[in-house]
Amino acid sequence: MKKAAFLMREYTCRKINLNTFSRRIGVSTSHLNGVFKSYTGMTSCEFIIGININKAKKLLDKEASL
Repeated sequence: MKKAAFLMREYTCRKINLNTFSRRIGVSTSHLNGVFKSYTGMTSCEFIIGININKAKKLLDKEASL
């Protein structure tokens, strides 16, 4: 799951879907979702949304400080 989380963080700027993530780590999308949720308590989609929200917050904070 560390590899999946790493790839999700690295590729959120690009339009890559969960099928791509699951292929990169060598598992099915359904397996990725199930295992990811059991490890993190959130679905892989929720995790990606959280990453995007955090990036947006950082950009807003940076913009506010200018």
